[in-house]
Amino acid sequence: MYLSAAGAAFIKQQEGPRLLSPQPDPGQFGGTVIGWGHYYPAGTPTSQIPTSISATQAETFFQSDVTTASQAVSQSLTVPVTQQAFDGLVDYAYNRGAQNYQNSGVAEAINGGSLQAAATIIKSTGLGCNNPSLIKRRNLEATLLLGTATNINGAYSFP
Repeated sequence: MYLSAAGAAFIKQQEGPRLLSPQPDPGQFGGTVIGWGHYYPAGTPTSQIPTSISATQAETFFQSDVTTASQAVSQSLTVPVTQQAFDGLVDYAYNRGAQNYQNSGVAEAINGGSLQAAATIIKSTGLGCNNPSLIKRRNLEATLLLGTATNINGAYSFP
């Protein structure tokens, strides 16, 4: 399964463009982000972080990072999911990182037959950092997983 155009638009909307310069990652792990959320872990030497990137480079980073997140989700699932659910899971893996997604227990809950348990895990992730935008993002990812968003002209709309 592949990330849909609506899923890609959702990720870009959540990440927001940081084309001009790298920004501190507002998440709980620190680090630096540039483009559509391309992540450099805390401790990365500044000489390895670009001082600015073009829109083309941002898209290249995005496609590479989406591929990594999509593969992590695809490889972890043993049961079929809807496109909407897949898009929500890819956003979760994209934002948290493939390894953190794989260790989250989300796939195990889905493979065990409980989308609701998986949604609960997603919504509880990141609550400790008191970041309202992250809490909102996790709720939207859970909404996608549970299939209660609407795809209107290639963009998700939420209840």
